[in-house]
Amino acid sequence: GHPTVATILARLSLQFENTKEERDSRFYFQ
Repeated sequence: GHPTVATILARLSLQFENTKEERDSRFYFQ
């Protein structure tokens, strides 16, 4: 079936957290 709105939002927030952590670690290690 179609993914629910909650599933989409959860994936988006997970993606956002991952990119934020990558950016933070990249900034930290420079």
